[in-house]
Amino acid sequence: MNTNITSEVECKYKINSLANYHQVLEYLKNSYSLQTCQKLTNYLLDTTGFKLRERKLILRMRISPEQNLISLKGKNQIIDGLNFARRIEIEFSLEREDVEKVKKGGIYLSDLSEDIKKYLINEFKTADMHFVIWGNYKVNRQVFDYKNIAQICLDEVFYPDLIDYELELELYAGQKVENADNLVVQLEKHPNFKLQPSHTTKSELLQKLIKQQDNLKEK
Repeated sequence: MNTNITSEVECKYKINSLANYHQVLEYLKNSYSLQTCQKLTNYLLDTTGFKLRERKLILRMRISPEQNLISLKGKNQIIDGLNFARRIEIEFSLEREDVEKVKKGGIYLSDLSEDIKKYLINEFKTADMHFVIWGNYKVNRQVFDYKNIAQICLDEVFYPDLIDYELELELYAGQKVENADNLVVQLEKHPNFKLQPSHTTKSELLQKLIKQQDNLKEK
């Protein structure tokens, strides 16, 4: 089971309207090289008692035409004075038949990669954990390259009863935050659209939406 471990450094912006989204897309297409367009389906997993959520950890199964991945994302560490945050990400690939098993019955800690097992056993001091799907969302993503310094991801995100828009800048391995300063200034000061810095994860927004739906059902 091949595992990839990275220290992810990224900053995120909310885009507050469809019109703004199209203005951002037009700017990116005219300014940077489009690398790929992706259709991603994301499933969030946790214990029935939401132990990962309590520790600000995210366990995600991502399905795409190219590959299927399970990723563990560590706690966000905000970089002082900046919109960038750093977090560890550990991921491994899944076969198609394993994806269907996870959808139906979840996955045990013992079936995850060795690096994820070590991380979670160190965090929770137990190997007896079972993770089940608690929610999902889909993403249409367009990925652009910024001078081999950062990857720019423009996301159209489909949640239950909501379509949301985000822009993420993720530094390539070995790059420093200050190398992306010019890009950040260009985006934040652009006259044709407005971006709102955000540290809210897609998982956190999904939690909020599900809670709102549950509250409405109770009324």
